[in-house]
Amino acid sequence: MNQLDIFGQLYKPFKFTKKVRLIELFAGVGSQAMALRDLGIPFEHHRVVEFDKYAIKSYNAIHGTNFPTSDIRDIHASDLDMANHNYQYIMTYSFPCQDLSKAGKQKGMSKGSGTRSGLLWEVERIIGECYRDKCLPDVLLMENVPEVIEIKNIKDFLQWQAVLEACGYQNYVKIINAKDQGIPQKRKRCFMVSILGDYSYSFPENVPLKLRLKDMLELEVDEKYYLSEKMVNFFAKHNEEHKKRGNGFIWQPRKLDGVASTIRANSSLAATDNTVIQIGNCMPSATRDNPNQGRVYDQNGISPTLGCMQGGNRQPMIIQKSHGFNQGSKKAMCPSVTASSFENNNFLESDQRIRKLTPLECWRLMGFSDDDFFRAAKVNSNSQLYKQAGNSIVKQVLMAIFKQMM
Repeated sequence: MNQLDIFGQLYKPFKFTKKVRLIELFAGVGSQAMALRDLGIPFEHHRVVEFDKYAIKSYNAIHGTNFPTSDIRDIHASDLDMANHNYQYIMTYSFPCQDLSKAGKQKGMSKGSGTRSGLLWEVERIIGECYRDKCLPDVLLMENVPEVIEIKNIKDFLQWQAVLEACGYQNYVKIINAKDQGIPQKRKRCFMVSILGDYSYSFPENVPLKLRLKDMLELEVDEKYYLSEKMVNFFAKHNEEHKKRGNGFIWQPRKLDGVASTIRANSSLAATDNTVIQIGNCMPSATRDNPNQGRVYDQNGISPTLGCMQGGNRQPMIIQKSHGFNQGSKKAMCPSVTASSFENNNFLESDQRIRKLTPLECWRLMGFSDDDFFRAAKVNSNSQLYKQAGNSIVKQVLMAIFKQMM
């Protein structure tokens, strides 16, 4: 939904003129705060609302804060303390997407539905209280999956926009892909910037993508991230069975210095294309709600969209040369997969191994710094770190959005 910018012709662009107080609803690990911090915009961590006790542990470890867990259903305008006019207030709300995403059950976000995505209407309640108390935030920033503005949910989305317009906000909506802001991940998300008063806003232009998935990888990776010989041979044995099912996924390992083939009907892609390059699927029978499960990707392309990735081999996997990784370790040797196990020379070369992305690599694919990752890693398990990456917003996208207000 890229709307005609009528207000941009009538009103001057909104700019930060005072120190910012940031209010993060559904805060996660604080991508929004990271973005303001790395842009050098003066701001305070004013209020943080996050129900997940593990996410708030990471938030506090990263930002040096001490916020408790909290439920948005218990939050009121009076808790947000926005009476001080010496500040400009930004409220962000990345409400749950589970009931909107195609990877979920698509129960929607209708008011009164009781779905997790329906928590949007708790934001409406808070904004209504702010309007009553004459303390509305200067800027609202929404982030969610693109399905939030698709046919099934557009009526509810327009209802939400109408609420904001009645409170005096101008709304600007755009779907932004992370790969168009410099991060090698195919991650489309819908953003809505709502500006209070007679101001306009313009979304950032796309920037060229210079990085690839391989640029985000660690130099040394623990053995536990590599698939076992038993598992790889299992995939080889059932390759023909998978193809007979007609599910469209073909196992195509290749020489790492060659040009990747991609599983697409319309074209073959050179390794320089800014595209996710899938070279195989270890588990074609994986369920629809786990779309990444078992898929293997080429490092010369970009990453697929990261999900929560908790267990079940949901982490994206890559083929990687074993040379240089844990050298001298017997375990680091390539599994003994025979060429006869595959058809048409589709087999692993002697120096190739398949592994899952590590939590650090997933955080890098969200644009997060290694320092921020290691702070979170001190207080959380790998399982939670994977989940937190998948539930976050790519920092560089947020930086580009906020930079338009500087």
